[in-house]
Amino acid sequence: MQTTNRVIILKQSINHVEIALEQDTIRTFASQADRYFWYYNYEEVQQTQENYFIPKVPGSYHLVTENNGCTNSSNVIYFSVNGLDNQDISAQMQVVYNHSSQTHQLVMNTPIQGDYQLWLRNTQGQQVYVKQGKKQFSTLKESIDFTNQPSGIYLLEIVIGRYYGVKKILCFK
Repeated sequence: MQTTNRVIILKQSINHVEIALEQDTIRTFASQADRYFWYYNYEEVQQTQENYFIPKVPGSYHLVTENNGCTNSSNVIYFSVNGLDNQDISAQMQVVYNHSSQTHQLVMNTPIQGDYQLWLRNTQGQQVYVKQGKKQFSTLKESIDFTNQPSGIYLLEIVIGRYYGVKKILCFK
């Protein structure tokens, strides 16, 4: 009796999808995909066969591509009416966790002042917390209650005028 050992090698291609702004158009240079799903503020706005999208309003944009039933997600970029806003204030954002009260507190020390919008999104892109206010001092402190939220990864986003910041929050209970 003769036995034969076979080795099967499966090659899985994981394509990273990168998007970039060129003048007034967001474009990907990823290899050809079957379908492109464009998202605005984490909600699908267009399904197309094209590798580009022309945004009309300020906000967060990203792309999900589908190829042979597999999906890949792109980086997120913020588009302002002047194009890609280079005024990233993510480095000024600190998130401090208080375990006993199950709250996270956003602390920002920056001279930027004005009306702000704050969003907390879960991994499905759903807004689970929204706050609007006016930043009038150099330090902004905003508490976010997580008692009704499950453990998981969240994105905390803030827009103050033309400035945009985002921080990832890990919530364990």
